[in-house]
Amino acid sequence: MPFQITFLLLACASLSLPAQAQDAASFPPGWIHERPVPKPPQPVSPMPHWYEVRGGDWQVPLETLRRIASVLKTRLAGNERFDPLPPDHAIQFRGESVAGARIVRLFGYCSITSDEPYRLSHAFMEVRDGGLCVFDAAYEPAQDRISAFSYYAPYGTGLEWRNP
Repeated sequence: MPFQITFLLLACASLSLPAQAQDAASFPPGWIHERPVPKPPQPVSPMPHWYEVRGGDWQVPLETLRRIASVLKTRLAGNERFDPLPPDHAIQFRGESVAGARIVRLFGYCSITSDEPYRLSHAFMEVRDGGLCVFDAAYEPAQDRISAFSYYAPYGTGLEWRNP
């Protein structure tokens, strides 16, 4: 009971103080510095529309990317979504090691409308309703061939970012 009365007296006393006295607990000017909001990292794009996804086992050389682009052009020929390549297409890639062999993991999209391009280098984008507009592939540089290739069948909706 005495504690409750003391608390009520202190609360009433602080309300009756002038505004200058109530402000005394605040920091003087110049003591508080706002931290700048960090900018997101820039996308890694060695070729136009190609984005290296961070976290790979090895860095894919530019010459290898040019070779992949040539092989992909042949593979995508006839697909009206990629032939010719639309102006807003994107291809994500990352150098990975699988069972001791080097591969380049690829995800291609006929249309990217993201307002956050840094995400293209942050993680692979998973599209659940892509159809012939989205492909998943693996390229083996040692054999100069695409060892796996598939289009996304439309099931579900929406898109998410993932980092497999």
